[in-house]
Amino acid sequence: MFCIHFKASPNGRLNKSCRKAKARIENRSRLAKYEVLKHNLNLIGDQNTKVAIPGANAYEFVKIEDIIRCEGWQKYPKYFSKMGMSL
Repeated sequence: MFCIHFKASPNGRLNKSCRKAKARIENRSRLAKYEVLKHNLNLIGDQNTKVAIPGANAYEFVKIEDIIRCEGWQKYPKYFSKMGMSL
């Protein structure tokens, strides 16, 4: 926050200015988050999107359309692909 605490004038203009500045910064941050959400929602249904599935030593990037099902296996999910592989 860019406001420095000063003794406010009797009418409180400095406090009001700080509150407005804080609200503008929060609104910009909120707007940026909405833009990211909007972008991500546009990808729903795009089966060519890849997801990163962590493995023992590396991540494997798999298209969503290639995943058939997921099973709970101990503490981790087990993924099954069209090729018959389990990840």
